[in-house]
Amino acid sequence: MAAILKSDPPELRSVEPPMPPALARIVERCLEKAPVGRFQSASDLAFALGALSQSSSASAAAQQAPSAGTRRWSTAVVATLAAVVAAAVTFSAVVLLRDTATTPTAAITARFPVFPPDGTLYSTNSTNRARFAVSPDGRQLAFVAETSGVTNMWVRALDSTTARQIPGTAEVRGAPIWSPDSRSLAFFSNGKLRRADFTGAPPQPIADTPGLISLAATVGGSWSPDGTIVFATAANNPIFGVSINGGMAAPVTRVVAGNLESHDLPSFLPDGRHFVFTSRGVPAREGVWIGDVGGADPVRLIDRATQAHFSHGYLLFIRDGVLQARPFDSARNELSHDQSGSRRSAPTACSAFHRPVSWSM
Repeated sequence: MAAILKSDPPELRSVEPPMPPALARIVERCLEKAPVGRFQSASDLAFALGALSQSSSASAAAQQAPSAGTRRWSTAVVATLAAVVAAAVTFSAVVLLRDTATTPTAAITARFPVFPPDGTLYSTNSTNRARFAVSPDGRQLAFVAETSGVTNMWVRALDSTTARQIPGTAEVRGAPIWSPDSRSLAFFSNGKLRRADFTGAPPQPIADTPGLISLAATVGGSWSPDGTIVFATAANNPIFGVSINGGMAAPVTRVVAGNLESHDLPSFLPDGRHFVFTSRGVPAREGVWIGDVGGADPVRLIDRATQAHFSHGYLLFIRDGVLQARPFDSARNELSHDQSGSRRSAPTACSAFHRPVSWSM
């Protein structure tokens, strides 16, 4: 897809046997990178091909002994034109994916596999959940992969088929945490929260992590525009907060003493002060809650839900194995209501099959 968008195809008139100039012009028009330069409909393309066919028939009738090259082109014309149509459709689909990122057009659904780099395996926790995060700009995917038991952090641009390893991230724990500008990553390793910038410089420590983060721990974090990071560490622990400039991490939620409650997977809301997180371990308290970096008592939003994230006016979350969305008032930090006054749920987006989900803004 990248080649289609950025590279020019080889000159068609230089192939052997020579391509008829009229056919070459049709093919080149189908491959124009600017949409206005291509045929605007299948009818226009069919008309051009029909005119070419009539012209070729008349020329063939005028020649009693056509050359071998002409016969080969006559024989292959149907296959060639089929390839032209396929190429035009493929290019149109790629341009649609590119243009809809900035133009409000019809919604599209994109599905594609992301395989671990050669010689690596995705690093998972005790529930077999891979550790990954989509950048806020929606252009990159960060994930944790391991080689011979050693974990490292990797980043892959979504318009590329290859990933690059981030130096200095050996023994990474938990999931990557993107900066709001998508230029840095925070991660856990060797008892510290660290920051890696895409400059080639070694990652820098931010703060000590309270408690030991094991390889199997389900941990995550979120980075606010004002430079605050909230993160989870391990079972039976609250959410902690710390400045990106360093300091001592302090709890910003409270777990009920004497039970098995754990708080994890925090995600900031647009105001940069409040965040949603998941409570686990105590059935009466399980669900998605909203917390405050100032330490105010959290409020439960949705029971039996996990992995909440705000995007484009909706709170997305997983409940009963299904990815769902509800309208969310980010000014009041509460679920929106319809005219009847009841909280409503948007149509189900897709089945999550109990797998981890990451999303961009």
